[in-house]
Amino acid sequence: MKQILFFCLTLTALLAGASHHISIPEVGVPPQLDGEDADGCWKHAAVVFGLVDSKTHAPAEEATVMRLVKSGDALYGFVYCEQKDAEKLAIRGKRENWEVNPIGSVELFFTNDSSVFQFILDYSNEVFEQELLPDLVLGTRPGKTLTSGMRVRSKVHSDSWTVEFALPLNALQLKGDSFGLNVVRNNVAAKETSAWMLLRKPRFRQWAAQYEHFPKAVFCKEGDRLFTVSGSRVTAAHDLENTLADGRTATIKEGTPLAIEPERAFSLNLVKDGQSVYRFDYNPPEQVTLSLGDNEITWPVLHFSPFMPCQITWQSNHSFSAEANAKDIGRVHNDFEIVFDVPEGMEVLNGLQQPQTTPGRRVFVQKLSSLSRTKFKNRFQTLFGCTLKPGTKEVLRYQVRWPEGKTTVHEIPIASVEVRPAEPPKKVIVGFYGTRDSWTEELRKVGVNLMCSPYYRHDEKELKDLLRLKEKGFKIAYSSTQDIPFGSGVFFSKWTENDRSTRTIDINGREVINPKSKKYQISPSYRGKLFQDGLAATREYCQKAGFQYYIFDTEDHFQGAGQLGDFSERTLQWFERWFKEKQPGKEFVSPLVFERDATRYPDYHQMWFDFKCEIWADFFQKIKENMNTTGEARFIDYGMRQVDEETCHQRLTDYHWLQVFDGGIGGAWYSSVDLSARKWGKVYDEMRHKWSVDPIKAVWICPSRLVASHSATIAPPVKDEMKCKFFEAMTLGARSYIIFSQIYMDMDSVRQLADAMRVLSQCEDVVYYGKRIETITTDVPYWPELSDYFKLRQLTVWEKQPRVLVKGLEHENKALITVSEYREQVTREVRVFYAFKNDSMVKDLETGAIVASPKAGDESFAVTLDDEHCCRIFLVASVHN
Repeated sequence: MKQILFFCLTLTALLAGASHHISIPEVGVPPQLDGEDADGCWKHAAVVFGLVDSKTHAPAEEATVMRLVKSGDALYGFVYCEQKDAEKLAIRGKRENWEVNPIGSVELFFTNDSSVFQFILDYSNEVFEQELLPDLVLGTRPGKTLTSGMRVRSKVHSDSWTVEFALPLNALQLKGDSFGLNVVRNNVAAKETSAWMLLRKPRFRQWAAQYEHFPKAVFCKEGDRLFTVSGSRVTAAHDLENTLADGRTATIKEGTPLAIEPERAFSLNLVKDGQSVYRFDYNPPEQVTLSLGDNEITWPVLHFSPFMPCQITWQSNHSFSAEANAKDIGRVHNDFEIVFDVPEGMEVLNGLQQPQTTPGRRVFVQKLSSLSRTKFKNRFQTLFGCTLKPGTKEVLRYQVRWPEGKTTVHEIPIASVEVRPAEPPKKVIVGFYGTRDSWTEELRKVGVNLMCSPYYRHDEKELKDLLRLKEKGFKIAYSSTQDIPFGSGVFFSKWTENDRSTRTIDINGREVINPKSKKYQISPSYRGKLFQDGLAATREYCQKAGFQYYIFDTEDHFQGAGQLGDFSERTLQWFERWFKEKQPGKEFVSPLVFERDATRYPDYHQMWFDFKCEIWADFFQKIKENMNTTGEARFIDYGMRQVDEETCHQRLTDYHWLQVFDGGIGGAWYSSVDLSARKWGKVYDEMRHKWSVDPIKAVWICPSRLVASHSATIAPPVKDEMKCKFFEAMTLGARSYIIFSQIYMDMDSVRQLADAMRVLSQCEDVVYYGKRIETITTDVPYWPELSDYFKLRQLTVWEKQPRVLVKGLEHENKALITVSEYREQVTREVRVFYAFKNDSMVKDLETGAIVASPKAGDESFAVTLDDEHCCRIFLVASVHN
């Protein structure tokens, strides 16, 4: 075992884009499955090694090594997993699903270029296996249950666990002697996930979807191709002579890695006993790949407009050396260029125009190093100008080149769209989540009125920029995501790192750590020096910048603490004082007692809930008071997204908590296209009826479902989906619309934003002051049962979902109503039941058409829905004021 560990620790693996190649020898005598590697065939097996951490891209803390051989019609493997105190790990029962088991596991992915087969092994002598089906949106989705006949035997040692397996090859339906292979280790004890080869998209569910990029494994004869290429290392199974492309000759000693340069082509002529046994020719992939990032799958056609410059966000990926990637992932060489070939009528605003060679086309060259960089290291932005007539369809071509080579030419269909200006709302705020740059200023022409400050530099340049934007009419928001900045870069996460008294304590005296962020939770009772110094620094900066809003996300440091409570001595003393003020004649019992069995103390348990809400409300109220230098500061919170239902109820128990956040809490409410909208709609409605509070005052708007990773759609693509989301949000009572995110906007999204803002200008008073209509319904029946879509994706939803959603607000003698149907998208007449108190007109706000003129006492009006108008928005106005 120690030899295997030493062998693994002497090697390194590359990051995404590196070369991986492995040759698996065929042996005459297969190993005996016993969880040990004593069989002779393992000495010359192919070796998979050098797994890297999926987050840090550094070598895994605890090694994973797999040896592979073929014998007859089966693939045999021996997996070694270094594990501290392995003998103390508990053996769990039979695995029944693909979720990561608390005991840890190794996942093997095989592909025959059409299907992906997943095998999950651990040290319980059990295996879970399935065939995964690639899915563009969800990454991969569960497919057929696989019964391969794989046999496994595992063993636990003091410092490791091992598993040996035999896999019948016919289960993989191979089409030749090669296949794709990747290995993932879930080391739960070390809180680490590592992989043999990381792929471009970091989320695990999307790794398997990229099966065409899996490392390649090839079968060979025993004693033949006994070597492994992994990243920039070649390792031989025994002494082999090699000849490099430049003629140099050297010997690879058994188990000793030979460093190569993955950015250059090379050849290895492997010689054994004076004879060439295998020649390996390596041609590196393109040194840089520049694609449209998320835009590439979001919009098959890019849209431009003469109305304003259009911004494109590029995603770059590279095949640089491990050392370069480790230092700066996404690094771009200064001598790399991108060449644009655009139609006449377009220009690259920050590019150098070249002499014209093709009639009707223009060529621009731009240094990659000169592109406007986003906060992501491997994302860049290019600005285009366009004078093409709206409706024109053309092609944009681009190519990356460098001194030694160039990529192939890529083509993107483009179209010019008409965008009409829109005045920004006067009360409702519209902005972007945590981003701002020069293009955002242009978006004021179509209704954006909020500018965020996400950089936290707190320097004179940032202040100057903010004040200039405020002079242009923008509202200014102090933006935050999961860390709240105080002063100059002093974050809550730094508080908890440097001062233990700032940390939340659970009922057993342990410090609470967020399971996702791995950071300590902040204690709600902390009001010490860091808090006071932070308030003073924040107050000073806010006075200079004149912030009016605080865009705030509580999901990292505060959700868990709000859910669990804080049992530190300071918080318990505060609760005792609070309890005696609220219940002067009632006996005090410590939460350390009654929270261990809340059913015995239901009244005390409820008071503990109320106290938690109040103490957190006080925490944020202090921040708001220091923010409120202009007399109009508002908190907007997005902490409800991805929160369990129980936490929602706790967060909304006390109305004072909501008042801190401008009377409401936002969520991942993208539209009724998404399951999340229907799920949270049900939860929010229950809360409104229970506490007579409407929690929805802030809504996320996502330009496309494909970048809305928080939700799953129940519908086919919808025309003008972003505009539909705005329409529905208007009738939820939302006063704030935050678009997630600016990098996902193209000019067609801008058009939809402008269209929505022109509608909002006609009904802003209803949107801002309106109250939900409780009685509005339609005559369309519910879906009777769950569809195949839900079953296929194993999504949990409730039965009898409405086919048509109808929502509305009322204010004075006006009502705002949306009617939407996304799933079927057929032409249908829908009767909307709404009691008319006065003679009224029903106006389609998008088209301007009067669709009905009901009289006082009428109870309904008719609406036509079709695939072009899946969501319609109407203003009902009394003709007698």
